Amino acid sequence: MELSDPASTQTDDLPPFQEITITNVNRLSEISDLQSWTAQIQLLLANVNLLALISPHFPYPIPAHPNYDSWLKWSQLVSKWLTHNVKEEFSTFLRSIRPHLKLADETYQMIIDLLSPDEENIETNEFIKLWSMRRRQFESIGTYVNTWRAQVNICEQLELGISGYAATKLMLHELREEMPDVCRFINNQIGRYDSTSGSMGYEEFNNIVNDILDILYQGNPPSI
Repeated sequence: MELSDPASTQTDDLPPFQEITITNVNRLSEISDLQSWTAQIQLLLANVNLLALISPHFPYPIPAHPNYDSWLKWSQLVSKWLTHNVKEEFSTFLRSIRPHLKLADETYQMIIDLLSPDEENIETNEFIKLWSMRRRQFESIGTYVNTWRAQVNICEQLELGISGYAATKLMLHELREEMPDVCRFINNQIGRYDSTSGSMGYEEFNNIVNDILDILYQGNPPSI
């Protein structure tokens, strides 16, 4: 974003930084809820004089701005708050494709862009297909898992940046009620996001899918 002088930046009217708890909204879980979610987010931020942090109309302050440090802390706090107010699977996906999102307006705009499909934007539409896919839409677990893998493969070919870790976690979330023991086992094997995401690629994800299909069709234990 373009730098500017202190006269008209995101620092305007910001209160001095302090650790606060901003009221949460209902986590964004469906594309159809986006308009309501953004309205709630904007209202809550306006109530604490932080709305400018997600506005595209105000540039960042320059590092020499007297309130730069306070602005940076506020922006990072609001960025974390935004990711907390979307469904956990989407938050995992967001961190996977944009691991360096730190500022509030970047995070907010990324959420909007990913969930506001443009008919001519193939990448966005393929992501929407992936994120909208639910187990309940398919007759069987096997059909869901195979379709999920195919869509993940499409997103990988389009270089959308989804990691094997995120693809696995999203899939396991959908299977957790029907295959609780298997999901628990795989979750324990792949570990936490911070320690695993960067090293887990599509091949590992594909192996996990094969293990799940083996369990479904042959009754074999997972081999990962």
